[in-house]
Amino acid sequence: MEKSWLSLENKTVLVTGGASGIGKSVAQEFLNVGANVVVCDLNPNKPEFQIEENSGKMLYANMNVTDKESISSAVQKAKETFGSIDVLVN
Repeated sequence: MEKSWLSLENKTVLVTGGASGIGKSVAQEFLNVGANVVVCDLNPNKPEFQIEENSGKMLYANMNVTDKESISSAVQKAKETFGSIDVLVN
């Protein structure tokens, strides 16, 4: 299969509210197309995905979008792990 110029393979996506519901479904779809995904949520319990965190493609960050320090910490963790953030889904 020819790769699309819109390919998200090895791009890094940060998804807020990614531990459940629509956010979790969005995060899973990005994982399915080969993206690195940073799942951010207030929920301190890591969600389960078809592609687990130990695959090297997913990172979980406990984050509160109303707290600057929490956001900075999650972004720093993402950059340390994947180098950059290419897409933000809020």
